[in-house]
Amino acid sequence: MAQATQSKKKLWLIILLLVLLLAVAAYLVNLQKAKQIYFGYESRAAFASEVKKLRDPLNTLGFSGVNKRPSHCTKNAIYFGSESTPIECTTAYQKYVVIGKDTSTKNLFNSKAAELDSLMKQNGWTVKSYAAPSLTAWFQGVLAGKDYYPDIGGYKNTAHAHCGFDINVAYSNPKPVAFNIQMHCDSPALDAAKGAF
Repeated sequence: MAQATQSKKKLWLIILLLVLLLAVAAYLVNLQKAKQIYFGYESRAAFASEVKKLRDPLNTLGFSGVNKRPSHCTKNAIYFGSESTPIECTTAYQKYVVIGKDTSTKNLFNSKAAELDSLMKQNGWTVKSYAAPSLTAWFQGVLAGKDYYPDIGGYKNTAHAHCGFDINVAYSNPKPVAFNIQMHCDSPALDAAKGAF
């Protein structure tokens, strides 16, 4: 009888350990889901905020149709040096824009590129290019017919997100001038990603 009591105690202990392990697993799954919801919200909020600040020149430059964008989260570990996170959420938009050959359209694009350049600087963006010192100069080069030109891009870091943009030439002469523009915001803002676009 003592053996039966001991066996029951062992069985109850095993059952209790299994229940405890299941509770811990459920907690971790819910924690990952909570992080995904939070970082998804942060990336969407940062993206919406940045697009709103830059909306007028972006719309004229063809970056239109950007309303509420979904975020996409990855659960794989992302490594930047020694820093890693199990979840990163991204909200992004990409657009292929044909400018064409019309002089008035080219003039409008040049003026809106200058306006975007100014707004980005006012709002804390850093613009980088090996081809030109500014968005204005980059667009002037492309609109003048440069069909091979290094990308221009930039980044901005907020408390909760890292945002970036990239514009590249997307045509070859004699086709009409075109470019591809993409913008994204990622959360969490990983220290090692800051400064990259």
